[in-house]
Amino acid sequence: MGWFIQRYTTKSSSLSTLANSPGSSVEPFETWKNVVYKGKATVLNGVFKFSFVVPQDISFQYGNSRISYYAENGEEDAQGYSEDAVIGGIDTAAISDDQGPDISLYMNDDSFVSGGITDENPDLFAKVFDENGINMVGNGVGHNIEAVIDENTSESIILNDFMKLIWTLIKVVEYLTRFTI
Repeated sequence: MGWFIQRYTTKSSSLSTLANSPGSSVEPFETWKNVVYKGKATVLNGVFKFSFVVPQDISFQYGNSRISYYAENGEEDAQGYSEDAVIGGIDTAAISDDQGPDISLYMNDDSFVSGGITDENPDLFAKVFDENGINMVGNGVGHNIEAVIDENTSESIILNDFMKLIWTLIKVVEYLTRFTI
């Protein structure tokens, strides 16, 4: 029984290269950049099952999405993807979630106490928990995990890519993030 890691992303986005190398040109490409869910599941005889709460702020238009997955058991690796899953719309019967996540902030590790001493280049270490998961879709203002230092909101730091999943069980998700200040 190995751990299965899947990544469920929304519809693909059309982007272009920057053409910032001599002799290069702008080239269009498709990418799957908006992650709706990151998690782990147990694989048994090649079968896995998972569930998650879809954020309300996804695009309401129906369209194909991608599920990327990877499994390993210490001896073998397996990977693949599917673009057959349809995502979109809204569940009008969904339970309202108006509570924010529990957040604990530390410097360097979780033994830090308020007023404690750090080294000259400390890492911001956060434990973030929400029973419905953490929305990191990042598709607009107010839809990112952001850090603001010294109340300087004009230079906030997007932390979405620094988030690391620790574990998931049905809909219970805890994330850790590290960011060097």
